Formats: sequence, structure tokens, C-alpha cells
Amino acid sequence: MLRLIVYLIFSNLIFSSEFRFGVDNFMSSNLKEYKGRNVALITNQTGVDKNLHSTVDLFKENLNLVKLFSPEHGIAGVVPAGEKVASGSKNSIEVVSLYGKNRKMLPKMLQGIDVLIYDIQDIGCRSYTYISTLRYSMEAANQAGIEFVVLDRPIPYNGDIIDGNILEDGFYSFIGSLNIPYVYGMTPGELALYIKDNLNLKNLKLKIVKMSGYRRKLGYRQLGVDWVQPSPHIPYPESSLFYTITGILGELDLIWEGVGWTTPFQAVGSPWIDGYELAKEINGKVDGIKFAPFSCIPFYGDFKGVPVSGVKLYTDENFSEPFYSSLVILTAIQKLYPEKNFLDYDEGRMFEKATGTGEIKKLIKEGKSADYIYGWYQEGLSTWKDERSRFLLYQDN
Repeated sequence: MLRLIVYLIFSNLIFSSEFRFGVDNFMSSNLKEYKGRNVALITNQTGVDKNLHSTVDLFKENLNLVKLFSPEHGIAGVVPAGEKVASGSKNSIEVVSLYGKNRKMLPKMLQGIDVLIYDIQDIGCRSYTYISTLRYSMEAANQAGIEFVVLDRPIPYNGDIIDGNILEDGFYSFIGSLNIPYVYGMTPGELALYIKDNLNLKNLKLKIVKMSGYRRKLGYRQLGVDWVQPSPHIPYPESSLFYTITGILGELDLIWEGVGWTTPFQAVGSPWIDGYELAKEINGKVDGIKFAPFSCIPFYGDFKGVPVSGVKLYTDENFSEPFYSSLVILTAIQKLYPEKNFLDYDEGRMFEKATGTGEIKKLIKEGKSADYIYGWYQEGLSTWKDERSRFLLYQDN
């Protein structure tokens, strides 16, 4: 009898710690609540359960799924960044693009819909457009009086990493639609709670279907679940973290951020950069990251067929300062190659939109150090940490 009791207790501990996505818990615990209701799903190829079953297929088999909405890159995640996505159909269900003619849901798109459900894997970075789709969809649901459900998913890396300045008023865009840091440290469900509160969506009935067995310091590799890339150049969970470091550099026309080679967002370079010189300048300045000299000839993209030199990035478990790392690289390039005026090559002010301010470009051009700029945004980051704590659904324990 004692053996049986011990076995049951031990088995319960294992089961309770097993990781499950929000969609897994929805299918096991919330399905009956939505039977007979007209459901619309905001999703893409990342909408899968723990066994890689598509949320679209699960909903089509078990619910009255009447419409799909897709973000940037499309329902299958194959459209290149920045390109408009056409509407269409999937599994005989209408797919409405939210990255085409319209990036916000029109009232007519929501006619006959009882509940909107959001299931998309994000990467925890402000400039990644899925959070703008989340924001605008929540606003549309609030206006239409439709329930909004978020099936929660992990941050791909340590979810307590927070870094970067707060986006300023006057710099709103689809790659920056919220006054949050560049790396904000929230799951989609936690961010949805913040959006509802911050944007005063009083009429919105919001439900978060939490994950289970999630510890926020653990990334995808440690959680033991399969990675479905959320966009063409985020092939691995680690790519998400590299994006938070080099994504803003890629907004500058003269800088290459690894896209077009086998190292998307894991490298930085240019035809006129000396990789050995840059690596020597920046190594040892940020804990948990190393920079190795690197050269290649990209297969495609803006630098197709052009030899580039720069550095490749390697991080370890101690790494926690992605935006600061961006600044270390940017200020080093400015110091080594001032005659290139590389910060002036910012078509459409995309760099300023991504950083959410005009101040960072200005400070770098003035010759200010990465440490100086880091100190400049600490007050806002400290305020954010306090604000963020009110919406966290998961703790490490």
C-alpha cells in the first residue's frame, strides 16, 4: 500500500510538471465551452499542439471554425518579410490576411463571429510584427464586443531577459506599436493582459489559456518541445535571441545581418568591415557572448554575391543583454569606420522605427559609448520592470 501511495504521488509530480502549450490545455479543458459558437482563429504554421497537430485541424474537427486570420508571412509562414500577404483559403476555410491591404480587422470581417482565438508563436521582441497583429485584433474584438482568447506559448529563450529603451510617442509603426522595451520579457498571454490594461479595453472579454509546466527561464530546448519556425529567417529557437541583437542593424542599408546565408541574424558585417578588427574591438564587452571573425558571400538578399566580412555571434546561458549588445556593435562600427556614415543609410527611417526613438542614432553619431546609451534608457527600463510584474502568469519555482 505504501509503495502505491509513493508511486501515485511521484506520478502526479511528473504529470504536473509536464509541459503543455495553451492549445493542449484548451483541447483538454476548454473545448466544451466553445462548442456551437462561431470561432475565428488568428494563426499561422506555428499554431500546433505538443504533438505537432495543427490548431486549424483540431478546431475544424471539434469546433465550428468559420474563418482564419493570418499575420505577416502568411498562414504558412513562407512569404518574405515586408511583402504583402494575399487572402485565400486553407482546408476549405477562408483566410483573411492581416498583412495585406488591411492590417487591422474591419467590422465587416467580424460579422457572424462569436469568439476570436489567437495562437501564434512569438519571439518576445518589439519589432516582430505579430504583437502588432495581437494588439489590433484585440482592439477590433473590443469594439465588436467579441470574446478574445489567447492560447499561450513560451518565449523561445530565457523569458526574464528584458533590455532596450521604451518606444516613444511619435515613433509608432507596425514594427513598434506599443510603449514597451525592445525585449520585453512576456509571453503572448501576458502581453495581452498588458495590452488590455494599457489601452483601456474595458469592454473586452479576454481569456488566457495558460501553458502548464512552463518555467520562464527555460527556452524551447530545455522545455523539450519541437520548434516550428515563426518566419523564414527564424529557423531555430536560438535565432529568436540573435534577432533581438542584430535585427535593428539589418534595418540599416549598409549593414548585413546574416540573412541570405546559413546564419540569419547570427552574423553582422559589410563589404567594408574588417571582421578581425571588429571582433577585437567588441569582444569581452558583454557577458555571455563572443564575437568571431566571419566572412561569406550571401546566396540571396541585398548582399547577394557580394563578399562581406564581420563577426559571427555565439551566446551562452549567462547572456542577458541583447539590446546593449546591439549598441556595442553599432558604436564600434561608428568608431572604426566614421567615414562610412552608415547610420545615414536608413531608408524609410526603419532603424528609428525599430529602435522606437531618434535619440539612439543621434547619440551614436555624436560618438557616445554603448555604456552611455545603456545608462540613458535604464530609468524607463526600471519602470517597465515594475509595470510588467503586474501581468506575469508564470514564475520559476
